[in-house]
Amino acid sequence: MVGPPAPYPAPGPYAAPGPYPFGEPLLPPPPSAPRRRWGRILLPAGLALVLVILVGVSIGLTNSPSKKPTGSHAAASPSPSPTGPPLTPEQYQAALDTFSKTLGNSLANLPGARTPPEVRQVLTAFQTALTSATYPLKTLFPPDAVRSAHQTLVVQLDVLNGLIVDTESATNTRAICAGSSALTNIVGTSTAEMIRTAIQGLSTADPAHQYKLAPFLPASAPAMNRQLNNGNLIKKPGRCRSPRPTRRRPPS
Repeated sequence: MVGPPAPYPAPGPYAAPGPYPFGEPLLPPPPSAPRRRWGRILLPAGLALVLVILVGVSIGLTNSPSKKPTGSHAAASPSPSPTGPPLTPEQYQAALDTFSKTLGNSLANLPGARTPPEVRQVLTAFQTALTSATYPLKTLFPPDAVRSAHQTLVVQLDVLNGLIVDTESATNTRAICAGSSALTNIVGTSTAEMIRTAIQGLSTADPAHQYKLAPFLPASAPAMNRQLNNGNLIKKPGRCRSPRPTRRRPPS
């Protein structure tokens, strides 16, 4: 006969539980942040490059010649300043001859102009020739004895240029119609008289050299009614008269 089963042994003492977490961690620890080696290399290099640029700019500014603003930069001069040694008397006389040749006798056709377009055509040609002839006089260096007289002439030529432009504009408003009226408006002014005086001053400025400049403005004449020896009456030029409209008769 089999007897009863043996009893289970009594439970023994258990080991005390360890600290949390139990066992090995499920995930590995995060990797440590990489060192910023590139930042440590590029930052000093960038600072050194900036320092080199600043030093180079400073040296360039130190060695460059200082330029003070001149009057020609602050305000545009109407004429260039002549440079170089003064011309000899022969060279200066040749420059005056060139002026007379360039200007020519541009006003000779003005009295024959009858209409405003014809007057404007003659004045435009004269103004263009005057500008071309005056520019070389502004760039040359005249002899010392005539420097003041030469400058006076150049200034008055510029004033005459403006007078020509004003006279040409007057034909647009029909304040001046015929060429005779335009010529009187030019040669009878104080500007024309001062040019004649300046031309005379060139001939007497240097006792050793009598410079000659051919007069290019006709003598002024009073703008009044005059009767010639042949009996013709020259009337004072007036404003242009607008053409009267023609009346048409109605058909019969």
